[in-house]
Amino acid sequence: MKIKLFFFLFLFAQFSLDLFAQTDPWECITNNGFGDTKNIACSKFLTFKGKIFTTTQRKKGNPPGQLWYSTTGDSLSWNKVTSFSPNFSNSDLNIFCGGTTDTSGGIAFISTVNVPLGTAVYRSTNGTNWTKINNNGFGVTANYRTSPTIVVYKDSLYAATWNNNAAQIWRCLSTNTSAANWQKVIDFSAIDTIVKNITYLYIWNGTLYAAMGGNITHGGNLYQTTNGSVWTKNTGVGNGFGSSGNGTIASLIAFNGYLYAGTNNLLTGGQLWKTSDGNLWTQVTADAFGQGTSIYELKRMAVAGGYLWVTGNPSSGNSDKIWKSKDGINFTQSNINGFGNSNNSGFPVLGDYNDNIYYGGLDSITGGQIWRTCITPVASFNSVDTNICQGTTLNFVNTSSYAHSYIWQINGVNYSAGIDTSIIFNTAGKYTITLLSNNGICTKDTSINITVNTCTGTDQTIAQDISCIVYPNPFSSSAIIQFNSVIKNAVLNIYNLFGQKIITINNISGNQIKIERANLNSGIYFYKVMKQNEENISNGKLIITD
Repeated sequence: MKIKLFFFLFLFAQFSLDLFAQTDPWECITNNGFGDTKNIACSKFLTFKGKIFTTTQRKKGNPPGQLWYSTTGDSLSWNKVTSFSPNFSNSDLNIFCGGTTDTSGGIAFISTVNVPLGTAVYRSTNGTNWTKINNNGFGVTANYRTSPTIVVYKDSLYAATWNNNAAQIWRCLSTNTSAANWQKVIDFSAIDTIVKNITYLYIWNGTLYAAMGGNITHGGNLYQTTNGSVWTKNTGVGNGFGSSGNGTIASLIAFNGYLYAGTNNLLTGGQLWKTSDGNLWTQVTADAFGQGTSIYELKRMAVAGGYLWVTGNPSSGNSDKIWKSKDGINFTQSNINGFGNSNNSGFPVLGDYNDNIYYGGLDSITGGQIWRTCITPVASFNSVDTNICQGTTLNFVNTSSYAHSYIWQINGVNYSAGIDTSIIFNTAGKYTITLLSNNGICTKDTSINITVNTCTGTDQTIAQDISCIVYPNPFSSSAIIQFNSVIKNAVLNIYNLFGQKIITINNISGNQIKIERANLNSGIYFYKVMKQNEENISNGKLIITD
């Protein structure tokens, strides 16, 4: 009985560790396929014209696939795109592919999964009106879908197909995407008939890469080109990085100067590899970050907020997981397994929009779900003088990152919601200035303390054995810095509030320095008197009035 109890407690502890292994605050955006449970998966994210788009996979027998968009990414803010010319057919069950480009005037692309007729490719210049730009399957009905990415490379638009006979790559001029202008670039029926699907197109360091699947005895391949016409096999990857278990190169992404590749591996779990030169590859994980075959494929990746984000396909009985890494080597799990819902278990995808990371996945029971988490904001603003006289105005310049709304506070009380702000300190005392930076989910803050002085009469500064008096201070035309002893060959620098040097006087000797106002505006300035070796003699504050 004690053994059984211990075993139960051990399993519960392990379950708890897995369930609560979450480092980021994820929130659910939709959990029911936008109110239609037949949208069983949100299968692709893309951002275009300031909006986030997602495509859907439909339940079998309930076509066609759908496209949705939002201008905020928030819950209840999504709209269904309905303008397609021609409309989707009932054979266009899913939409797994999407891409955008600015090199051809700002165009977005999607393509459908259509088994009987062949994939259909659409383009849009506004995201809401879409036009078909190919003949189904590029004239080959066996080309039933494309890889998840469509890219523009050297002024041409490239699409790669899935074909149960052999995969193909097609292209057309990005400035002329009519159906008649597509040309077949490569047909693997003449090169390697094992290649049935091209899983990813990606551009890195001026080279276009095509990742593809093999089989359990062959291993996945990576092909590349520097001109779009001549393609060669990447010898560093070879066949599955030397392991037939890596049956597919499933995803590619650039991060911190490296190209990363995720694999499908039913024997060890998904693997992650990286290269700095495109030839020599180093393994990052051999077993899906310790998950083993429970995550058989590292399927989709994203880069945002200085992190590499990775998610993978789970095997039966397991749910979706997301990892992130700051250095591309050490990864931590970002979410609770399946976000606490075991139905979130397949075809996970990632996207980034408006300083947030989005997850989409398969839930065939209640409908596809979308979740998001924040890219942690960095709250910061410019350095200012923290010891000032009353009546001084300080300008605070916001230098935050990964945020899009702000609150400035004085001693904990909200003062401004502007990006930047200015504050006049009319009353002597101590003040804490705080900036809260928010990106819709997460908030970070930073503060400085400021002392406001009455500041009447003179300002006296003492450095080592030398003391000085500045008079008059404040002044309107000129002031004297009077020393208690003689200085020789000194340098006087005067700075504005932003620390910028605006006046320099060299070769000063004697026991006083006269400062002329000249063209200086009224306000607060700072001075520093130094020896030629930059050793400080005296420093202090100058106040100019009208």
